[in-house]
Amino acid sequence: MISIINEFIQGVFTFSFKDYPNGKIGFLIIIATIPGALFGFIFERQAAGILRQPIVIAITVFVFGIILYLSDKYSKKQKRISDMNLLDCLVIGISQAIAIIPGVSRSGITITGGLIRNFKREEAARFSFLLSTPLITGAAILESRHLDLTVVANPIFFSGVFTSAVFGFLSIKYLLIYVQKSSYTVFVIYRVLLAALILFVYMQRASG
Repeated sequence: MISIINEFIQGVFTFSFKDYPNGKIGFLIIIATIPGALFGFIFERQAAGILRQPIVIAITVFVFGIILYLSDKYSKKQKRISDMNLLDCLVIGISQAIAIIPGVSRSGITITGGLIRNFKREEAARFSFLLSTPLITGAAILESRHLDLTVVANPIFFSGVFTSAVFGFLSIKYLLIYVQKSSYTVFVIYRVLLAALILFVYMQRASG
């Protein structure tokens, strides 16, 4: 892991991607992170306010689930991360920026972006998870200013962080194994059912 990080750093700062192949991936991750960071900074208030409505969430959960299905069905699924070019990177980066809209899964939309650009299922998922690292880290650092020091010092807080990290790692590991042999249809079905449930509950409350 340390050697990979070292390759990322040296490749990014020297642009010697032939000498440091992982440096190219690091460079692409930085480029793809920019749209999401900008959208998050500019539209954070709107996303946390007016867009966080049940009807909006139901629509986005459904619509982007269908888009995932179509992109998975019709993608050529030929490319690997090592084949990624700047246009691929920007498409996936802009896809991640769309995830600021409530109901749009960050991993789902970036995997969709990868499939649209004809990446293999597992390669699209792998880059999606790599891409999440700087954005989630930056968001965590930004939001940490709101944390009370007594909360941070609480062992329960650390156990929660540790548990989340372990289950997050296992989820990524087994998802990558799953999508090597199976489609994303099961996740599409989940999103359609979830959208229907949200809409049902919303209409029940509105009529009651």
